[in-house]
Amino acid sequence: EASSIFSSKDRIWLVAATQLLQAQAEKIDDRIVSRKIGVLLKTLISIFNLENEGNKISDELQQIKNEIQLFNTRPIIKIPAKIWPLTLDFGIRYAFLLGFSYLGLDKDFLAGVNVFFITITILILVFIVGRRHRKANRQLLDSYGGAQLYEIEYDISTSKYTWLAAFLGISVFISYLLQDQLHVFALFGFILYYFIYLRFFRIGKIEENDLVRQLESKRLNTQFLNVDENDEVIVALETKLNSSTSRLEAYVLESALFGALSFSGFLQIMATDLISFSDLENFALYIFNTSQAFIHFEWDKFALGLDGLSNKKSLFCLVSVESLICSIFFLAVIASRLRFSDIADKVRTAINLAKAYNAKEEAFHDEQEITGTKSIRLEALTMKVNEQLHEAMLVLEEVNPVMKYMEYFRNAGILVFLVILISSSLFITSSLGWTFLALVLATYFYFNRISINNKFKAFFLSFRIQFINKGYWLFGVAMLPQVFAYVLRIFFHRHDVNGNLLFALSYFLIGLYIFTWLILAAHVDERFGEIEPTQHDLSRHSRWKFIKNTVAVLILIISIAIAFKQLRQIGADEMIMISVSLLAMSMYFVGYYLTKIRWLGVICGNVMAIESIGILFKALHLDGANLMLMISFILSTAFIPIVIWKRKIFHQLMVRFCVVTFLINFYFNPIDNRISKSLQTAYVHETTSPGEILKVTEELWSEQFLEKGNSALDNSIARCDWYISQYGTSQGFTDVYNTLAYQYWDYVSIILTPNPVTLRIDSTLLPSALKLARQENKILRIFKYEELPGVDNRESALKPIELEANVLLAMGKKEEAIQALENIVQSNPPPEVKESLHRRIALIRSQNQ
Repeated sequence: EASSIFSSKDRIWLVAATQLLQAQAEKIDDRIVSRKIGVLLKTLISIFNLENEGNKISDELQQIKNEIQLFNTRPIIKIPAKIWPLTLDFGIRYAFLLGFSYLGLDKDFLAGVNVFFITITILILVFIVGRRHRKANRQLLDSYGGAQLYEIEYDISTSKYTWLAAFLGISVFISYLLQDQLHVFALFGFILYYFIYLRFFRIGKIEENDLVRQLESKRLNTQFLNVDENDEVIVALETKLNSSTSRLEAYVLESALFGALSFSGFLQIMATDLISFSDLENFALYIFNTSQAFIHFEWDKFALGLDGLSNKKSLFCLVSVESLICSIFFLAVIASRLRFSDIADKVRTAINLAKAYNAKEEAFHDEQEITGTKSIRLEALTMKVNEQLHEAMLVLEEVNPVMKYMEYFRNAGILVFLVILISSSLFITSSLGWTFLALVLATYFYFNRISINNKFKAFFLSFRIQFINKGYWLFGVAMLPQVFAYVLRIFFHRHDVNGNLLFALSYFLIGLYIFTWLILAAHVDERFGEIEPTQHDLSRHSRWKFIKNTVAVLILIISIAIAFKQLRQIGADEMIMISVSLLAMSMYFVGYYLTKIRWLGVICGNVMAIESIGILFKALHLDGANLMLMISFILSTAFIPIVIWKRKIFHQLMVRFCVVTFLINFYFNPIDNRISKSLQTAYVHETTSPGEILKVTEELWSEQFLEKGNSALDNSIARCDWYISQYGTSQGFTDVYNTLAYQYWDYVSIILTPNPVTLRIDSTLLPSALKLARQENKILRIFKYEELPGVDNRESALKPIELEANVLLAMGKKEEAIQALENIVQSNPPPEVKESLHRRIALIRSQNQ
């Protein structure tokens, strides 16, 4: 009934496919299945009435075989599998552990977080990313004929397996250090977790360049080799087998030599009683305690553990353990020889059979060349040679994993042996160990310099492309520490977080980003779009490259200097002075090389140079900073329309320099730098409304402050009292206190300075001066006179701490002046201040007498 709906072509295909199944059953020597399929085959031929269609069935059978052969030999596309989710998983687990230790939380909850929360989160992330990668791979393969034409394999390199082994070992060791002692559960759990990831959650995205390269390297199809081509394949396979055999013998000989040498060293250490089993136990205990103290932030125990690991016995223990590990690695190489021997025997058998058939094939081929008649026997022999070559190639592919296994453990053993030599050299002196390590690295780089150079160039080009495409994310990362510091300080009032460290880190990262951007992404075309540059343009380009790299290095140095200044490190001011001065000189060359009209570029470079020096003076609190920043701000503001109007004569990079110059000037605006002041005030006072605080000092900067009379004076003093009552000494001697005290001192100094014409003091302003002096004294008193405004107290004739007394003396109230100074003495100021006040009191009293 079913056969009635089949066409004649379908019936022939069904019979041919069944014959192929019977042939496969006979090939695997399954006689029962073969007999049952034979009975079915006779029944089908009878039902379909195909007794006389033997030729058509044979042709269809051959076509099916060709289709299967084409499917089995389809190109294999290897997609590099990614393990970054497992790296992220390891990092998150370690971050949680350190976070629990830092915050002093109970680590009993850590096991649940590790087992469920992190694992499920990572698997969900991998599932989402894997779907996106598979979709992208499918779209790429469809553009090259369709995904069904290729066999997809995920390739995991040896280095990735090494990283997974390291993650597994460290994770199990850390679980052994914790109190719950779940290391056995962690061992099997992580093995199962990694297996599930590698088997079911593989992710990877193939690049088009990699795909094209794999498609160009086609697999050899031995089915269609002629008489001459199979000779070449025989020689190639035999050469490859001999090469693998020679390498195997070298690996085994090296392993036997180094393995025996390292193990004999272990036995020698144990036999000569240099260390005992108790020393090994103490060494293991030191490692356990030191590691446990580190993950729990118990630095006293950590220091004790390091001391215990720094003696000679611990070094002997370390060398003995390394010797044992080295012997194990080399033993793994020797043991893999058995597996290689089995594969090599199969390959030799196939190659020898191919050579035997090939000898007969050559004889029949010579006979055919002489007689000119086609020989069926020659075709059969050629087919048999090709079958044996195909079998040899399949078996020979099994050699590669074995050779990689041997090479991996052989390299691991040699690496550990080098570590043994370096560790042993520490018995003499640490300098010898560092020297030996340097020689090892130098030797490695010398013999691999070409491959290392090529890899470095490829990495540099890839990193440059990725930086140009996604570098703005790095700038966002560089700004994160500052944002983090502001958020913790203003919204959470966290004083235990080191804000200076976060700011220093952010300044360094910003400088590093600008340095990297100038080196990698600051492209410049000397002729601004014109083609075929002359030799003169090429020389100018090389000079510009030197200037660009110089500017990049100077900016990086400046960022480091600013970070040092934020951390109050010695030498920061000197670094800033030298680097910013050189940067200012470099700005002239920047403007010159990035503008077609050279004199206009020099003017623009001059503006940027003035700005650089202004920032230098601002950072060092030198006079003239605001004036230079104002000049630079006015010139850069006027220069922006010119750049927009004549943008064709400026390179795009020059436009960026101009925009950055304008933004920096706007931030440090000497006329109204409210932005920088607001940010600084908000951070220091932990508030989101810095406007009220800025009003405390706003009116003091007015030149007409003294002319406005008592109303302005009383208003300023009232705001100062509000600020003192609101913040007191909780935030330290802030810029607001410094500004108030400095401005009060400045105004009193102006009042007490005699008129250059009359040589007399304006006595009508002395009451105002007294109010200002007493208000300044109030600020200094709450800090016990340990903080003074930013004036040079040693050279100034009017010391801030004696300001009230000076005003009273000017008013003729000497006794009140002495009393004011004695009040300061009674408040227990610093010894040097007290001594200075005693001398001043004695001087005033001597003048009375």
